Order: sequence, then structure tokens, then C-alpha cells
Amino acid sequence: MMTIRHVAGEGAGPMRDVMRSEEEREYREIASEFLRSLRGRLPFDLGMVLMENEKDGYLYVISTLSDQPMPRRLERAVSAWRISRETLLRMHEEGLRNTPSIRIHLQRFGVLHCSYQVMNIDGSRSVLVLLGDREEDRREERLKGHFTSLCHQMADNLGYTIYRRREQRRMRHLRALVEVSRIVAETYELPLLIEKTLASINEHFNTSLSCVLLYDQADLERIASISMHVHGRTVSMDPDMRNRLLRRARETGMEPLAERLEAAAEGSEGGVELPIIEVPVRVDGRKVGAIKCTMRDYLSVDEMDMEFLNALANHLAAGIKNSLNYRRVEQRSETLSWLNTVIARLNDMLDGEEMVSFLARELRELAGAEHALFVPTRHGLERRPVGREETAWREWLDRETCSRDGRKEALLFGCGKNGAPAETGECMVIDVRDGKEDYGTFVLLSSEEGRMRAEEVAEILPALEGSVVSALRRVDYLSQALDERGKLEAVFDAMRDAVLVVDGEGRLAAANSEAERLFGLRERGGVGSRLEDILEIPELASFALGGGAKGGSGDEADMVIPVSPPKAVRAYRSAVMLPGGVDKGRVVVLGDVTHEKDLDRLKESFLSCVSHELNTPLAIIIGYTDILREGWQAHPEETKRQYVDSIKRSAERLHRVVADILTASRISRGRLELDTRLCLLDEIAEDMVDQYRLIDPSHRYELWCREPGCLCEADEVKIRRVVWNLVDNARKFSQPGSRIAVSVGRRGGSVFISVKDEGIGISPWHLPSVFSKFSQVDDGDARKAPGLGIGLYLAREIVEAHGGTLEVWSRPDQGSVFTLVLPAVEEREAEERAALKTTMMCRHAQQGAGCSA
Repeated sequence: MMTIRHVAGEGAGPMRDVMRSEEEREYREIASEFLRSLRGRLPFDLGMVLMENEKDGYLYVISTLSDQPMPRRLERAVSAWRISRETLLRMHEEGLRNTPSIRIHLQRFGVLHCSYQVMNIDGSRSVLVLLGDREEDRREERLKGHFTSLCHQMADNLGYTIYRRREQRRMRHLRALVEVSRIVAETYELPLLIEKTLASINEHFNTSLSCVLLYDQADLERIASISMHVHGRTVSMDPDMRNRLLRRARETGMEPLAERLEAAAEGSEGGVELPIIEVPVRVDGRKVGAIKCTMRDYLSVDEMDMEFLNALANHLAAGIKNSLNYRRVEQRSETLSWLNTVIARLNDMLDGEEMVSFLARELRELAGAEHALFVPTRHGLERRPVGREETAWREWLDRETCSRDGRKEALLFGCGKNGAPAETGECMVIDVRDGKEDYGTFVLLSSEEGRMRAEEVAEILPALEGSVVSALRRVDYLSQALDERGKLEAVFDAMRDAVLVVDGEGRLAAANSEAERLFGLRERGGVGSRLEDILEIPELASFALGGGAKGGSGDEADMVIPVSPPKAVRAYRSAVMLPGGVDKGRVVVLGDVTHEKDLDRLKESFLSCVSHELNTPLAIIIGYTDILREGWQAHPEETKRQYVDSIKRSAERLHRVVADILTASRISRGRLELDTRLCLLDEIAEDMVDQYRLIDPSHRYELWCREPGCLCEADEVKIRRVVWNLVDNARKFSQPGSRIAVSVGRRGGSVFISVKDEGIGISPWHLPSVFSKFSQVDDGDARKAPGLGIGLYLAREIVEAHGGTLEVWSRPDQGSVFTLVLPAVEEREAEERAALKTTMMCRHAQQGAGCSA
């Protein structure tokens, strides 16, 4: 039984490494088909086809056909057999009998008699066909069976396949180059071009790692960037990223991946040195980069591949050149834009120190320097370092001198890290002169040579120097005027009232600091802007420009400034007139009358509340008193008792009003006195709920005691008054039949009483003012509730005097929750205080009747 073995799988020998998989498969199929076709036409026991590899010149076995299975050892020997070109030439010239190396191998394979045919394909490659017999010599029969012509037919097939494969490779290379050329023609994006180049290399070559290196144009020994093709994606990194990636891989347990990346980068994998192909990329004869490929074997690239790599390198060089030219144009455009912006900013600046700082910072960014400083030679300008601490630079400037040669070691002293001397570096010195007058020198420093963009800076220096000198000269002219105006401006800014000066065109000419703060003029543009554009207060803008205003007449008006919080102001307007009656604008002074308005409102509210709270109970007292005095005997006892109870309740109400007013007065003067002692908040809460259940059956009162024994140190009378006010407010501002819940418990190191109702609630707009004096929510039905409006104010002041807080949560139509929080006293602490108090009482009583514990 005949068996066919393709020499291509695992352990197939060197041929697996020197032929591409698709080509190898097609060559093997042609050779195997040829051997099968010979079997039906020619007699033989073992047939072999060997094909020359054009890279190393050896012939390798690509297919075998045997009449019986061969041992595994013999199969490996056949697969690993190769014949050198010199041996083949000797066999062709002298015959097989005089070629012992081949004859010995055939004998190892069990072949005693052999027919062979040597053919040449593709003009240079040789193919050897061997048909052998293990016992009987059948060479004559094979010769009669046209063995030679059949072999030449097979060689023709192989030659055509090789030619077709080469043309296909050439077309693939051409398509890839066309695609790269298209990218070069259509875009200036260098990363896209590099990505396509690496993708083409990965598609056409058996690479372990491929990358594109770009060198620093200022230092060709230094790599500026590395782009690698990894898992179908292009990864770009700077040279320092490699070490960081490897370190990160080891830290995260991916050390095998790190080792593989390191081996691929160094041209070795699995302990075997791998070949590295490097194709330089040159622009105008200058080496700007390189295409670097780590191959998986020595023989996987031929001359056609090298031509393709060189073509890719040339296209990449063209793309780099286009990108560099485009970048230069862009940089020039950006530089001109930068110059225009800087000149415009200089024209707006009036302060020399600000100007110097601004220029130093901008020059440092333009040049790509690490540090910039200004060394003045003219009085009035201070040294302005940018990029380091002021103190360190001043110390350095005091002991070092500037040099014009650009490489003086002393000038580079402070460029290193932490102020250490820099071994290498460069500096750029820019003098600022106006004729004979020398203003100073800008010095740009870098710790690495070739890093600063000196050409860009030198290109704009002529235009920039003139603008800088003009700006400094303008500063000189203005400095004298500013000195004269200094006192006036100091007085102007010292005014507590806001002052606005408006020119004849309606633009803001000046504003003092109070006006800038009040209207936020610094953020909105300030001087030079139209008044209606920056104030956003039509009434004030109209008044300042000469119109009238609500609430005023002539050159005076009252208005409200919508800031947070709103301010009430009284505005005064005056015209600025030059000799001859020329109107140059208006001066508007805004006096803050918010406090006066608040006092007026508070006074009116107080009088209204007091008159209501006093008149109502007084009317009841007077009315019932008159009725009883005129007809005491005429009324039944029950009726008289009701009248007397009403008089008593009204008198108690009057008493509470007067007491609240007196308490508020004492709080305002800081004379609130507290009689503190240990008390239980749960008992106070329970008493309040029991009392209101008796006097107000129209509401459902509930008590929730989350944790008994809520002990605190407080003035129990005043705390009961606070809780009474909270429950009374809940009753007044909720509908009859609704629930009022009083909760008591602990919260961390505090105890609390919480009063929750289902009333009308309070809007977020009114919440900030609920604890203000004489304040009631002016919100529909809320005004129907009686009271002075100082209950919550007194409650908060009393609670805060105890070191506690009074919290509120409320939503309209969802009710309110007021929570009184006081510092808790633990039971052990309470017992110690009680024992101490007993001890003190015993000491005082020793002279009396004694003490019994």
C-alpha cells in the first residue's frame, strides 16, 4: 500500500522556515501529484522530490511517496535531508555512483538502485527527482516509460507556479505602495502614514516585531518617538515609556509578556538570536528615522522584499518631509498669531512689572525653554523669574552674571533639578534696547542642548523688540501721570459708596473698587464697555445715562440692586461739564441704604405685630369686663365663669407677648441667663403632648420615644418654652384633624426632640428667614396664624445658648420638621455630678443639722 507524506508539518525540518506557507503548500501539492501520477506509469519503491531554496542554495525534500510505511526515525531522516548545490553539480557531472554522500543517504533510506533527473526552473532554481528500488533494479523500465519528459513537465509546472507567485507578491507590494502613496498625497498626518506602513510590513513579512523610529532633529543620536505594530494596532510611545511598560507588566504579574517584548525588541526570542532588518529613512540625505523589523528566521526576506521595504522607506520619507513642511507652515502661522496676540496684550498693559512677567512667560512657552528670567539694567524694573521659586532665582541672580556667548557655565548653574548645576544645556539671551537706553535682558534656559526652538524666536525678534520697546516707553510716559493720579485714585477707591463714571457715549469710564465688587465689573469687562451691557440693570443704566427712575425725581432715586443678597441703594447723579458747557458724561454715586430699609421694614413689622398681638387680648379683656360690670347679677354663674376664663387667657397671652419681647431684648443685649440642671427630654416631650391633647383636641398628637433616658443639662423652663413654641407652631400652621408627631431620642453624642406636622410647609425661598426676628411666612394662609414672629428666633437663640442647634426641614404642602438638638449627658456623668452636689450640700450643712446620704 502506497503512503504519501508532505514535508511541512511539525518537525518537518528547515524547509518549514525557509518557504512561505502558501508557496510551500502549492509546491508540495504539485510534487505530490507528480509522484502519484508516476506511480501508475513507472515502477519504483520510494520517490522523492527535492527543491532548491534560492536563499541558501540547498535542496530540501518537499514530498515523498513510499510503497510501505516508514519508521518514524526514518521519516525524520528523510525530512531533514538536504543536498548542497556543489553535491548536486557533482552528481550531475559524474553520476550517482561517484557521489558517495547521496548514495550513502539513499542506502540509509533502503534504496539500492535509483533513477534521478535534475531540472532547472525559474532560470536559477534546481529540482531533483529521485525514484528508487529497494531490491530489483528497474531503472531501464523507468527510462523506457519517459521518466525524463515527465520530470520536465513537473518542472514546468513548478516554474510557472514560482513565476505566478512572484508576480502576485509584486502586485501585493505595488498595491500597498499605492495605498501608502495615497496617504502621502492626501494627508499630512504622520501617525496615519506610520500606521499604514507598519500594517503593510506586518501583512507581507514574517516579523516578530516591527517598528518605526523617528530621531530627534536636534540630536540624531536621540530617539524622539517609537511606533510599534502590536496585535493589529499601532502603539506610539516615547523612549521612556518602554521602561515604564516593562515595569508595569512585571508589577501586574505579566512578566512572561514583558520578557517576550524585551526579547523581540532586542532581536532574540526563546533564547535564539533573531535577525533584525533596519532600513534607513532619509529626507534630503539626512537620516530622520528607520524601519526596524525583527524577523522570525534568517531566510524569510529576499531581494524583492528588500526592494519593497526600501520603497516603503522612501514613501515614509516623503510623508515625513510633507509633514515637516506642513508643520513649519503651521508653526509659522502659529508664531505670527502668537506675535499678534502678544502685541495686542502689550498695547493693553499699563504696568511694567506685569508686562515683563507676561513677556517672560510667553517667550518661555514659544521657545520651549524650561526657565525664563528678566535681568534689568534700567532702574524701576525688578527681576522677574518665571518657572522656579522667586527666592531661589533671586539668590542665583545675585551671585551669577549674564553672558552673551550663550554657553557660559555660570549662566546654566540653576538649570538642574533642585538648583543643582546642569552639566549640559543652552541659553538664549534677548536684549531689549531703545537706541542708547538699555532696558534689560530676557534669558531663556534649558538643561538639554537642542531642545529650544531658537529659529522661531529669532524670526519674530525684530518685530517683537520694537513692540516691547514701544510698550515700555508708553509705560514710562504713563508712570508720571499715574503718580499724580495716585492720591485721587486712593481717595476714589476708599469711598464706601459705589461710584460710576459714564462718558458721553454711554461707556463706563471709571469705577471705584466698591462698584467693581458690587457689580462684578472685573469679570464682565469693566472700563470701556457700554453700561447697559455690563450692568444688566435697565433702571440703573437709564438713570446713569440721564433718564428717570422709579421711586425718584430729578437727580436722585431709590432702587434695588439684584445681587445676592439684594441691596437697596439711593442713587445720586451729577453731570460732568467742561468749561464752555461741554457735557462729558455723568457721575453716579450709589449709597447703600439696605440697613436703613431693613430697619424701617422691621419697625413697621414690629408695630403691626405688636398692635395686633396687644389689641386682640385687650379688646377681649375690656369687652368682657364691661359686660360683667354692667350686669353682674343678670348673668348665670356658668356664663360669668366663661367670661372670667376668657379674661384670664387673654391676660396670659398678653403676658407671653411681653415676656417674649423682654427675652428678645435681653438676647439682643447679650444678657440671657440660664439656670441649668439635669433634665430628661423624654419627660419634657411627654408633658407637652399630654398638655396639648387636653387644650387642643382638634389635632392628633403622637409621642415617639425612640430611646428613654435622654438626659441633658439645660434650663428646663426655657427648653419647655422652646418645645411649647415648636408644638404651638405645628398646631397653628396645620389643618384640624391632622397628625402632629413629637419624637425624642439620641443621635451620636446628642439628644433631640423633633416636632413633625402635616401643615402647609415652607417654600425654599422663605426657609433662610424663618429664624429672623418679627418674621412670618407671607404665603397665603400662613398669615392667618397669630403671633409676633419671634417665637422661632427666641427658640434658636435659647438652644444655641445651650450649645445645641435647631434644625428645620420643610416642603410646601408636605409639612415641616423642627428638631431641637442638645449635648447629651451620660448616666455615669450625671451620677458623679449628683454625688458631688450632695457632698457640697453636706459640707454646707455640717454646721447645721447634719447630712444624711
